[in-house]
Amino acid sequence: TYSDELKVRLVLWSGGRIQALLMEIQEEMRARIRKLLGPENTLEITCDIQHIEDHEAVDPEINERAASL
Repeated sequence: TYSDELKVRLVLWSGGRIQALLMEIQEEMRARIRKLLGPENTLEITCDIQHIEDHEAVDPEINERAASL
């Protein structure tokens, strides 16, 4: 087995639940990378939030999705 580390730098928009969003991002990345590398590999994902911007999305679907997180 191998141990892999993935570091991600993010700029997030305010207004959403950041903890839930980070968990969703990490789980999605973990699922996709495990498809490529196989389930026998240990994977550590670190999300580094560089900045949180005060922003209102133009697309109403994005606003609805952020509110549901």
